[in-house]
Amino acid sequence: MAISEYLRNAVDNKDIAKIHSAFYSIILSDPFFEFGRFDEALMYVKNADIEGFIDVHDGEELEPQEEWNEEYFDYLISKLQDNFSEVRIDQVKKVARGLNSAIKMKKEVKTRTVNENKSQKEIPSHNLSGSPGMKSISKRKSNIAEDVIYLCAIGIIIVAFIIHKLLRKR
Repeated sequence: MAISEYLRNAVDNKDIAKIHSAFYSIILSDPFFEFGRFDEALMYVKNADIEGFIDVHDGEELEPQEEWNEEYFDYLISKLQDNFSEVRIDQVKKVARGLNSAIKMKKEVKTRTVNENKSQKEIPSHNLSGSPGMKSISKRKSNIAEDVIYLCAIGIIIVAFIIHKLLRKR
């Protein structure tokens, strides 16, 4: 992985505010710490041995896991600008991973529920009668979007036919 030019320049200039800002951007681009960019950048800056880069924790009490949510995560990462401490960095990572697990579990449950519902329910047939085209629609129990497109096309043809007839009468 590559260290951004912005972070390299901030480290070269020992600009702690810009270094912290770079970490904020890294978190926004990889909020669940899945790609290792944060840890790679952290090692890069720590190896530069910049005094004042890591703060002493300001003593703020951190929320227990039961209180973790997206708002708390946003709050934590914004607080890194003011207090870039190991304690706060660890808490940000824990909250991010906890939220990621919760999101994945919700998606899995939702997917499973949708799949179960699809297998249990039959798509209701259209109760249309009339032309052969309409009868074929009612026999198909497929994608509703295809049916809507088909009906729109028929409607457009009918409107075009009526307009054509009206213009011929003139």
